[in-house]
Amino acid sequence: MSLHANYICTHLQEKHLLSNWGVLAVSGVLSFVYFFDEQPELYLWAKETLLKQASLQFTKKGASLGTKSTVSSSSCNVFCLFISDCLLHGR
Repeated sequence: MSLHANYICTHLQEKHLLSNWGVLAVSGVLSFVYFFDEQPELYLWAKETLLKQASLQFTKKGASLGTKSTVSSSSCNVFCLFISDCLLHGR
């Protein structure tokens, strides 16, 4: 998992900042590092990247911008809520 998380970090492209798949990939990295692997640099990268993605993809009221798939949008919302809850009550 560490290899995969590091791969996502080093290969994430600019277009993934506006992609639901990008949100899911970074959420997975942040979840993995948060719960299972102590890599402070990777944790900070994933946290900052997810916050940037959220600011680009979601309105302040939680609506997804430009998403045509409600299932994908809902999945991203759930991941973002889960991660933000972990960040607020965790590290």
